[in-house]
Amino acid sequence: MTTGPHSSGQPGFLKNANSAAREVFIPWFLDNKGGSFEQMLRSMHRVSATGLPAQREEFTGLDNYSSADVFPGMSRVEVLEMDEAGINAFGGREKFEAAVAHLRGNQMWTPMVVNRELYMRKFKTLSELKKEGTVVEDKYRIVIPQRGRSIAILADFQTEGDLVKRVQWDVVPPGLSPEGKIQNVWQRVDDARVVENYSYFPDERQLPSFIREAERLMNEIKALPVLPNGSGSHSRLLVLLADYFQVMLTSHFFCRINFSLLMNQVNTILYLNNMNPVYHEDLDRWAIVLPPEQFREVFVDQVRAFNP
Repeated sequence: MTTGPHSSGQPGFLKNANSAAREVFIPWFLDNKGGSFEQMLRSMHRVSATGLPAQREEFTGLDNYSSADVFPGMSRVEVLEMDEAGINAFGGREKFEAAVAHLRGNQMWTPMVVNRELYMRKFKTLSELKKEGTVVEDKYRIVIPQRGRSIAILADFQTEGDLVKRVQWDVVPPGLSPEGKIQNVWQRVDDARVVENYSYFPDERQLPSFIREAERLMNEIKALPVLPNGSGSHSRLLVLLADYFQVMLTSHFFCRINFSLLMNQVNTILYLNNMNPVYHEDLDRWAIVLPPEQFREVFVDQVRAFNP
């Protein structure tokens, strides 16, 4: 069984992903085999990174990291708390720090889906932004085209003279408290260029809340009856899948391959419910920058585009 397109086109990674779905996720999802929800996540991650024990399949990801750099089955908290013996076994302090540099400071990747829109307005004065409707009262209005319609994000902003210096907005994933927020920042460093635009994943102390909410959502998904495709019959399933995806993706539970693991789960669940798998596209970035209500719309649109 193939669970659909994945973020890495390398054969080793695709083989591992299919093994993770077939040998770990489906038995757990259908028959509760393989332990707890968190044990299932860790097992899927381990197989995604290195393959099944009998047929190890190493891979090199698109970002020039190997399966070892994924720290198979370990949460990002466990990786950062690794003792010297573990670090030495990994290959030494220098190699370890290079592999975990992206975890320091809880910084995620750039929300590029909004950066393009912000970049076009970086030289405009505050009065010009107000005149065109980008700044309304005390909010910066970011408008992004997506599948034939526009999505608006209302953000806080700071000025320096008559120029916008910094734009910031927080996203609280569904079912989480404000302490679990994702902070998105766009900052103009000088008049010539933008060098800072980034997102922060939640503090590691919030991870248990994320896992509890993700497990609750997955249990709801498992309890739904299997329905035929078409006629909008999967509306409840897609909303639950959207919420589950956003909660797990923004938790950044593992060091790497969070997105691919989640898309593997999503496409497997769609397959089991008689629906076509979907491409990744920018779902990960949308999950980071959009409030839950808007992300649900984007996620459902994505699935419906592959299931007309």
